[in-house]
Amino acid sequence: IRINGGGGDNDILRFAADGGVMNLADDIDDGLDISRIERISLLGQNQELRLAADNVGDITDGGNTLYVSGNSSSSVQANLFGWTALPMMNGYNGYTDGTNTLYVHMDINQDDINLGPII
Repeated sequence: IRINGGGGDNDILRFAADGGVMNLADDIDDGLDISRIERISLLGQNQELRLAADNVGDITDGGNTLYVSGNSSSSVQANLFGWTALPMMNGYNGYTDGTNTLYVHMDINQDDINLGPII
């Protein structure tokens, strides 16, 4: 499957299924091709987005900044080893490796965003 946001800098991938898991960490490795997307919107209830560190650059296709919006019933799980947390900006918590940046809305559960190795 290929999803291409095309030109522009505000292309949104919307995920609307209640109780669903969007596992981009595995699906991209398994052949899902997502490019030129700058925003992922978790529209339903009890949704989970799973990302690997390299997914941010792959999905944005050089834009290198990905925003994730959603509500308090949603969560993001990401292994961002070696990344750094940024100060909150406009209601988004930021994470960066110096090249790629992920912004996750403050309402979304971010307890499973890992910036360092698990000891």
